[in-house]
Amino acid sequence: MTQKSFVSPRVAVLPLLGLLVFGSVTAPAAFARQASPPATPPAPLSAPATDAASDPLARIRDEGINRSQVMQTISYLTDVIGPRLTNSPGMTRANQWSASQLTKWGLANAHQEAWGPFGRGWSLQKFSAQVVGSEPFPLIVYPKAWSPGVKGTLTAPVVYLNPTTEAELAAYKGKIKGAIVLNGAMRELPAHFDPQARRYSDDELLKMAQATKPEPGARRPTQTPTPEQRAATEFAAKRTRFLYDEGAALLIDAGRIGDDGTVYVQSAAIPPPTPSGTLPPPAQTPAPSSP
Repeated sequence: MTQKSFVSPRVAVLPLLGLLVFGSVTAPAAFARQASPPATPPAPLSAPATDAASDPLARIRDEGINRSQVMQTISYLTDVIGPRLTNSPGMTRANQWSASQLTKWGLANAHQEAWGPFGRGWSLQKFSAQVVGSEPFPLIVYPKAWSPGVKGTLTAPVVYLNPTTEAELAAYKGKIKGAIVLNGAMRELPAHFDPQARRYSDDELLKMAQATKPEPGARRPTQTPTPEQRAATEFAAKRTRFLYDEGAALLIDAGRIGDDGTVYVQSAAIPPPTPSGTLPPPAQTPAPSSP
């Protein structure tokens, strides 16, 4: 894993972005290259234009229905370019490709705009993990964004840590330096026997189509954290600081959500340096949420 600093991130300016939801939108010059329709008698001045050649909305619908590029675009961005973390090399490649595609589709002035400054970027170069011993097996884990890299191969003992009080946390002092820490409780994952999706019947679809638009409701008031929530947040910060100061080599957590083999990865929680915290922060990876 490497970290690189980018002073001026750039993003692609996507003109007519709303139109791209339906598909690629061809510029008027491209439309002009199409064969001209046969001449017809002029319509009365009061009659609205309804054909696709003269109605802009009809042209947009025609592009979206008959020449949509949505799936091809999504596939290239996700399958070929991959992750596009803010200010990462993947984001730069995606912006450059997007601007190039818009130009190929005939849009004028498709370019990137500088913004920022945004600090340091982050990208994953290579990573793998496995349990070693008499019965080795691979682990399904992913490094969290902005976590530091590991130089070479890290082999270390494993320590399970799930304190609920500061006294329980203090009991681990001096016991986790250089260790791989299984951080937090395991999640209970119930088995799923019902299908995750179902098809609506014709009657249900008709009822939804005929439903009246609901009136906008009142804006939800901002929820103030409860004392229990504030205490849990403060303790989580203290635990992260403790692991940082004690010199844990690697943190593995179970992730907040996800099952059926889906692993959700977010940014790492690394405390800011303090005079007492002089050791490098441990690397962090989320473990799989289910086998």
